[in-house]
Amino acid sequence: MVALLLLAGVWPQAISGSSINGAKVFQIRFFVITCFLGFVWYQLGFRQPRIIADTAVQQKGLLGLNNIKDNKLTYSPQHIPHSAYHDINGLRLHLCHWAAADKPKLLLLHGWMDCAASFQFVADALGGDWDIYAPDWRGCGLSAHQIGGYYDRALMLADLAAWVDIISPHAPIYMVGHSMGGMLAAHYAGAFPERVRGLALLEGFGIEDGDIHDAAARSRRFIEALQQPQQWHNLGTEAAVAAKLRQRNPLLDEAQAQFVAAALTRQTASGCLIYKADIKHKIPQPMPYRLSVAYALWQHIRAPLLWVEGGLLPHNRYLQHIAATLDERHAALGRPPKTTIVQSGHMLHWEAPQAVAAALAVFGESVGNTHSKK
Repeated sequence: MVALLLLAGVWPQAISGSSINGAKVFQIRFFVITCFLGFVWYQLGFRQPRIIADTAVQQKGLLGLNNIKDNKLTYSPQHIPHSAYHDINGLRLHLCHWAAADKPKLLLLHGWMDCAASFQFVADALGGDWDIYAPDWRGCGLSAHQIGGYYDRALMLADLAAWVDIISPHAPIYMVGHSMGGMLAAHYAGAFPERVRGLALLEGFGIEDGDIHDAAARSRRFIEALQQPQQWHNLGTEAAVAAKLRQRNPLLDEAQAQFVAAALTRQTASGCLIYKADIKHKIPQPMPYRLSVAYALWQHIRAPLLWVEGGLLPHNRYLQHIAATLDERHAALGRPPKTTIVQSGHMLHWEAPQAVAAALAVFGESVGNTHSKK
């Protein structure tokens, strides 16, 4: 490129005294400068990506993976979801749909700061036996962010109610909730028991019981967090994000880590790589979480339940935090069938999608048989 610049400036001057006229010199200079600008445009990342496979290109657009520079998705999805948007409770929210005609509807609800696209592994493992829907919670994935305020769990519960009415307006639906998604699914199933046909909780058993004596201090932290907005730091590269994911989730293979890293991040106009999830999700809820309230809600759940937990305890900080009350929580849910996926930590749908799919298949058959006998 230095040579091209020199050529643009020096060569026309050198030949200006020759028989080549001024118009020709201008054309040469224009050609060289155009080549240089084209090269700069290419290096800045605005080049057309190399097409590895049609499915990879389609998947990038539908799952919001357009920040992958080299277009190399080493994980190859078997089922490509449709992408849809709906205006719900004042925000434009995104929905992934792995369509399967005449199959039972299954609603997958992701956890805190995660996204719907990360259910791709489970959707593939289920093999088209379910008509699968997975929304991005408000402020996550491809859903819109709130302007100001914080992400109230009660409003997210209202979003879930809207999604159920959109996806299955006339019949109860199967639900699978991971972590926070499981907490909200169980809350909904207690409030609207007639709308849930079956409920599988992937480590969605609630968080640590809050201390009511901490209410004043918690409210203070909440207000201070609202008054001091944060910003994401530059994550660097997708490779760095993928490596961090594998460090936290050691059973996540490299291809899956790359896929999840791309699904969770986006590139800003300034070229920084940040998480798609709104950082306002880190603002604490103003009041402490109370197990007694969760237990009261769970008593109203009528749908068959499945309890799924990861058995890789050294890497499962979630279960470690609630270990003292785990049996109590299981009893409060009516002691549903328990499935332990030994080779998985908290992110079961990332690390052990085949095992999760197998558990859901057995659960679906049992619920279907139960309903057919009634």
